[in-house]
Amino acid sequence: ELLDSMQWMIRAMRVFGLIHLDNSVSNSNEKAQTRWSASKIYQVAVVAFLGLNQARMCMIFVFADGISPQLFMDIVFFCWMFYCLFAAVNMLKACSCKKKFLNAIATWKMFNQHPSQEKLARYKRNSRLFAIAAVGAIPCNIAFGQFALSTSTLFDSVYVPMKRDDEYRQVVSAAYMVVHVYLVAAMMFPTALIVFMTYVAHYELKEFNTQFCKCITKEGDFIGELEEYRLRHQSICQFIEEADASVSLATGFNFIVNMVEILLLLYDLIWWRDLLSYPVMMFLVCLWLVMTSSALALLFVFCASV
Repeated sequence: ELLDSMQWMIRAMRVFGLIHLDNSVSNSNEKAQTRWSASKIYQVAVVAFLGLNQARMCMIFVFADGISPQLFMDIVFFCWMFYCLFAAVNMLKACSCKKKFLNAIATWKMFNQHPSQEKLARYKRNSRLFAIAAVGAIPCNIAFGQFALSTSTLFDSVYVPMKRDDEYRQVVSAAYMVVHVYLVAAMMFPTALIVFMTYVAHYELKEFNTQFCKCITKEGDFIGELEEYRLRHQSICQFIEEADASVSLATGFNFIVNMVEILLLLYDLIWWRDLLSYPVMMFLVCLWLVMTSSALALLFVFCASV
């Protein structure tokens, strides 16, 4: 039922090659037979595509004119793209390696044999909300990015990290649009999945705590089957461990990349004098700093809620 409530998010992630659910039903005592379905091949192709783009961006270190604010801004783009690649790899690993994502869903079913319709409706509503937010962020991010790239040459490394001239820039600008769509999707949807799984864990613990407190009388006596509650709490903790195992790499790397981006963006805002000639660029860099800080704060809030 939990997987059914996530259908909007699952379908959107399939469109961008960020998830496959092959071998979703298999005998736990048997090793699942490897299947290369169309969705799995597509996901591997997307990871390879983003990997080639990351290899292209490595040229910024080869053709850099020494350590400068321009290099730091190029590194910010490099780190952002690297996180997008890492998130896509993490999703491929979660779907392929021991089916960690599906194991988390199966563990949730252990302590929700007959989930209430109210709970499923809540999960479905929030899953749709997170999926819509992730999809809506794609055109917004593309609009801001293309506006910045078209109004200034400060960010040309995104187009041409090795040969920055107008002719070559115009040739690759259209091709980069496709790359940018997949990069933004690889950033947003794994993040939305992390937020949703964290919300599910928080809600299950909150519901368990409410029910457990009702069994304690004013005199401090416990009325109910204590062993049943102990096993249920153990299952919830196992679900959190399985869910964390499926997204922990992306979560940890997200923290590192955001910290690096915040430091480099702050440095450029203070010391990069070329930004003063482009007020719009100054605004966009400030906006990027705010969004990165907000993403880091959101990560802390949701992780602390569990």
